[in-house]
Amino acid sequence: MDPAYRESYIPKIESNVYSLGIVLFEILTGMRVDEKTCIGDEELNMVTLVRRYYNHGFEKYIDPQIRDELDAPSLHTFKENHGAASTISRINQKLEDFRIPLKDINSSIGVKGQETRIGDGGFGVVYKGQPSGSWQNRSVAIKCLRPESYQGEHEFRNELNMIFNFNHENIIPFIVSCDEGNEKDKVY
Repeated sequence: MDPAYRESYIPKIESNVYSLGIVLFEILTGMRVDEKTCIGDEELNMVTLVRRYYNHGFEKYIDPQIRDELDAPSLHTFKENHGAASTISRINQKLEDFRIPLKDINSSIGVKGQETRIGDGGFGVVYKGQPSGSWQNRSVAIKCLRPESYQGEHEFRNELNMIFNFNHENIIPFIVSCDEGNEKDKVY
């Protein structure tokens, strides 16, 4: 099961991609995800094995029955695409350290109107902002949770924890958040 889904129980396309990746690794290694293998004096399951040896000699763990049939450029492309995703981008950092006061959010957006509004959905409204200080010359997107939103406090926290720990080259990175009173915002 996708660890992000296990935490939030919010189904997303990314969870299917994770599951497909696991199936592909099962095919490549000839191991089931819950099967264990011995490396030296350690007993590892397939996921731990892949995480540990993925960037350094993973190819030797490919099932010998299919190893000669693999197209080397395809395997390289698979490794490059999989390597773009990482859930360990903020090791030893705490979400609490990435908080911003509401006054800074409001000054970044200016007047909340059509000029700064760039989208909206079930979560709330997304505004374009121009923060001051150390973020000069950097535009940001600020998701503002509507108090009447179907996404409540629990979902806000789950999503915040998930995006805080996720880094991918094709996803706009999370910068900071605000949680003051009824105001709950995420800055990207």
